[in-house]
Amino acid sequence: AYPSSPPASLAQKTAWAAAASAVDLLGRLAGQILFARMLGPDGFGRLAYWVWLVEMLNLVASFGLQSSLIRYHAELQANREHEQAVALGQWIYARVLGSICVSAMAVVFLLSQWQSPDISGIGIAAIVALLLLRSLSVLGTATVTGQQRFNQLAGVNAAVSYTHLRAHETV
Repeated sequence: AYPSSPPASLAQKTAWAAAASAVDLLGRLAGQILFARMLGPDGFGRLAYWVWLVEMLNLVASFGLQSSLIRYHAELQANREHEQAVALGQWIYARVLGSICVSAMAVVFLLSQWQSPDISGIGIAAIVALLLLRSLSVLGTATVTGQQRFNQLAGVNAAVSYTHLRAHETV
């Protein structure tokens, strides 16, 4: 049976998880508004296409392993099997990063074959960098979530949102 009121740590973790999601959502929304205004409809449409491509490649390349990392890392930690939790994390990171590198090489090859004036060498490098950074971000978020350190997740999301908002000044 469940206690009449949830433990404070569960309530705190839930609040931090909600704060992390809210910060992430608001940061992405504000960043998209700034980029849309700066790039105009045509430029923002191209940016949206490339970001979509990166997200799809990340999804395919990760094979859903980040969900396994969240679930089984938390379970292993709860069972005080810390060495196995670390080993699982290392195994998943190696597989996902390997498949992301293969995806990045495929992107470089395909885009270098596509003779489009919209894509330069710097553009290809930026797309590959975005793919790698997004993959690391997803894995990092899965790790922190699996460890149930939602306060750290909220802090990371705030830092990423701030960086995202400041990025429009450099473009």
